[in-house]
Amino acid sequence: MTFNRQRALFVTLGVAFVLTATEGLCRLAIRLSRPILAEEIRTTSDIFHEQSDKIQLLLDSTHTYRVVLDSILGWRYRPGYRDSADAINSQGLRSPREYEPEPPARVLRVAAFGDSFVYGNEVADSASWPALVEQLFPRIEVLNYGVGGYGVDQAYLRFCAEGVALSPRIVIIGFVSDDLGRVVNVYRRFISNREVPLVKPRFSLDAGGRLVLLPNPLPHASDYERYLRVPQDVVELGAHDYWYRPAVYRNPAYDYSATVRLFTELWLRISARYFAPDRLFRDGAINPSSTAFRIQQPAPARSSCSSRTGNQSSPHSRGARRPSPRSRASSTAVKSSTSISLLPFARRRAPRPSGS
Repeated sequence: MTFNRQRALFVTLGVAFVLTATEGLCRLAIRLSRPILAEEIRTTSDIFHEQSDKIQLLLDSTHTYRVVLDSILGWRYRPGYRDSADAINSQGLRSPREYEPEPPARVLRVAAFGDSFVYGNEVADSASWPALVEQLFPRIEVLNYGVGGYGVDQAYLRFCAEGVALSPRIVIIGFVSDDLGRVVNVYRRFISNREVPLVKPRFSLDAGGRLVLLPNPLPHASDYERYLRVPQDVVELGAHDYWYRPAVYRNPAYDYSATVRLFTELWLRISARYFAPDRLFRDGAINPSSTAFRIQQPAPARSSCSSRTGNQSSPHSRGARRPSPRSRASSTAVKSSTSISLLPFARRRAPRPSGS
């Protein structure tokens, strides 16, 4: 009997030692992985604490940040914003000058919609590619509607709301491969837990493969305040978000065990890259069967701007004069003399599953 007790004690101590050692090694591995992994492994309590801090900054009316909330698009750049490198005019475009409803005589007006590659993050106004085109070709005028972090869906919705107001002859929607993941995203911090807590609309596909708009779920600044009171409620935004991970946000053991965190993250990342049927990339290329690709692939037979978006216009588009009834009626095809192009930009880095 004594021998059995000693044996049981020995086994218990051995298991405890192994579990403790494993936990310690996993904590060390997580710490050492921080400079290596594109997405740091963090506890949800840490994620939610930072989320609350960033929401407070976002709602702080005493600061004039470049980014402001938009009830339709999720966010946009503040009209009239100025700093040493950036100028946003009253129409919400990147430019130190205002634009007339019609271009000057014998000038070709182009409207460029898209993300930070269109906007020209990290360079001055004069060094953005729309400005460089104007410098190289004096009879071409490029209106810069780019906004950092936008997906093709937001660029398209902004085009629907503002695309004809300034009478462009050509409309360009620029995109990079990161934008593929954004069209299936609602809450930016589900893509990366270091992101600003911004929320966006997205499109889904119905049973017939038709686009269905899922509007911005937080159209008012006051809607964000609820997540200051109960940060965990943000998981409700995951209902239509490809990047939402219940194994992280719904797992009680995730915060308390480094072992659980490490192995959960490893499995989720490996699965997202190699096994998930709906993964964005497959065999080093874009997965054509993914929901994200099917949402934004060209489909001429699909419905118009008005039927996809409810013909909503952004409240911040007041800076540009509203189009005439004739122009509004042609907002889908823009005008018979206007052409729309998709312009892919070269990436600065290799694709990764977590997006950016």
